[in-house]
Amino acid sequence: MRKSNIYLLVELEKFLKALASHHHDLQKAFLVNAAYFQILEPDYFSDNLLITWKDIVRQASGLKDPFAVSAGVLKNQIMCNISQMSEQECYELAMKINNLSVAVNAELKEAESYSRTVSSASNLSSFSTYYR
Repeated sequence: MRKSNIYLLVELEKFLKALASHHHDLQKAFLVNAAYFQILEPDYFSDNLLITWKDIVRQASGLKDPFAVSAGVLKNQIMCNISQMSEQECYELAMKINNLSVAVNAELKEAESYSRTVSSASNLSSFSTYYR
C-alpha cells in the first residue's frame, strides 16, 4: 500500500496558508493559487487519501475525471468552475483541503511511529544477538 509523503504535507500547508491569507475572498484565493491542484499530483497521495484528493479536484474542476485531461485543460476548467462558485462553495472546498491536510499529517505521524517501533525492535534484536 502506497503512503503519502512529506512533500505533499508541506505543499498542502502552503496551499492552506495561501487560502487563509485571502480568507475574506476565497474565490480569489483559489483562482490565484489554482496551480496547487496540479502541483499536488495523485502519485503523492496514499491509496486511501487519493480518493479524497480526486473528489476535491473533481469539485474544483467540475470534471468527472479531472486526471484524464491535459494539465492546461484541467487548469482552465478549474479557473472557470471556481469563478462560478459561491463563497460558501469555496469555503466548503477549503475545508475539504484542510481536512485532507489533517489526514495526511496523521498518516505521516502514524508511519513515523511505526517506523520508530520497527527500528527500535530491530536495534534490540541486533543488540541481543551481539551480546549472546
